[in-house]
Amino acid sequence: MKNINSIKSIIICSIICFLSITNFSLQAQDKIHKTDNTIIETNVTEINDTQIKYKNYNNPNGPEYTIPISEVYMIVYKNGDKEIYNTPKVIPTTPITNTQVSTEVKPSNNTTTNTNNT
Repeated sequence: MKNINSIKSIIICSIICFLSITNFSLQAQDKIHKTDNTIIETNVTEINDTQIKYKNYNNPNGPEYTIPISEVYMIVYKNGDKEIYNTPKVIPTTPITNTQVSTEVKPSNNTTTNTNNT
């Protein structure tokens, strides 16, 4: 009977630990998508006409940062709402061109003559 009770308590403890870890990982943050295609995980605190103020998600009691709105493409809030401010910059890529490779074999200018006299 003691084994069954200890197994039950291990299972219950495991379930509680799993639920607490899952709850912690489900907490969301705001995401600032910059025009250079980088993403900052934040807690947005204020938005005005020229800048966005935020705190680092990993350090909510730390300093408040600001970013110019001109550098922000979009904010995705923790509830899923989005606000778009600018268009993202397109990273230029090298275009692929179709170049035709010649497969023609050209004769060599060097000519050899057989000088073997028997």
